[in-house]
Amino acid sequence: EGKLRRIMFDAVLFKTEKIDMKFVLQNSFKDDNVRHPTETITPNLIIKCVAKYYNLTATQVVGKNRTATVALARSLAMYLIKKDIDLTYQQIGNLFGGKGHTTVLKACQKVEKNLESDENYKIAISEIREKYQ
Repeated sequence: EGKLRRIMFDAVLFKTEKIDMKFVLQNSFKDDNVRHPTETITPNLIIKCVAKYYNLTATQVVGKNRTATVALARSLAMYLIKKDIDLTYQQIGNLFGGKGHTTVLKACQKVEKNLESDENYKIAISEIREKYQ
């Protein structure tokens, strides 16, 4: 049941019209703890790594919950997707439930500002990146 839910989540996240075997194999049956060197960094991979780092689910990170921990995780995920994959702000917003590009821009700016002054942000970013790079 858990794998089926993950497949459905990935289909919604990536706005997939058709769930075929290729999609299932690419997105759902990877070992979450081991990244193979040939594996491409995807937004979904970053979201999963951020969620795991904060003991959340990927659904919580992309959802509407605004508690402090979830909001922080969401902002960091948006920032990492922008910096490491270079999607547009609008594309990132779409991954996070249709958020506007200005919401994503402000989240990224806030993370950048906090990186300058808060060592905990630097540590978190570094440790999360280790999981997928």
